[in-house]
Amino acid sequence: MNLAGDRTGVALAMFGPFGMDPDLIEDCRDILTDNPHVRPRGIHAHLASGLDAEAMVNQSREILEWARPWLAKADVTDPEINLGGGMAVDYADLAHHFDWAGYARNVAALAQPGERLRIEPGRAVSVYAGWYVTEVLDVKKAHGQWYAVLRGGTMDIRTPVTKQHNHPFVVLPRGGSGSAVHDEPVTLVGQLCTPKDVFARQVPTEHLAIGDVVAFSMAGAYAWNISHHDFLMHPKPGHHYLSDD
Repeated sequence: MNLAGDRTGVALAMFGPFGMDPDLIEDCRDILTDNPHVRPRGIHAHLASGLDAEAMVNQSREILEWARPWLAKADVTDPEINLGGGMAVDYADLAHHFDWAGYARNVAALAQPGERLRIEPGRAVSVYAGWYVTEVLDVKKAHGQWYAVLRGGTMDIRTPVTKQHNHPFVVLPRGGSGSAVHDEPVTLVGQLCTPKDVFARQVPTEHLAIGDVVAFSMAGAYAWNISHHDFLMHPKPGHHYLSDD
């Protein structure tokens, strides 16, 4: 379902071609219920991304208020209602996490007997499980600003370009003796021939030198899988899977 409504302030509103218009699915109800080869099972709606727990609960309530009357008219019993995803991920404040406990408690309270409510946590779970690790190839100053050129680029992790944010990272010193910057803001860029190939802009850095390793956290979602891998045909990064077992 593509429900209308106020999506002011959301990171991404799923409007336009996503889902069926409420008026259209109203017209389709008889087709669905009269067709012997189709059994309506429930409703799915994913309306927005970047919402905190309170906003997610309010959105879930909105979906349920529309879905229940439609499902009842379609004689759907014990329905399954997918409330979608969109849980906020804060790339600027690593200590700020989505309030899963509060969200789960309040969404569970919305359920009525016989209903099965589903959610799509997606990025909000997997984003913390990945790192993009690379090395500094060059440190240079241009027009009064410091730049660090890293191996690879946004053809490996497109998230910072897509989200227009400074991707969080840590520097692992390797003791290089080449060019370095001390206590200055640095822009971290990749190897592509485009000024859009930027990981982070003007980030205060104590020390960064050629040969240092830079590890970008929160790379477990919308990173490699949405990137333009073959731009300029650079080698693809290795993928390594670690576990506590």
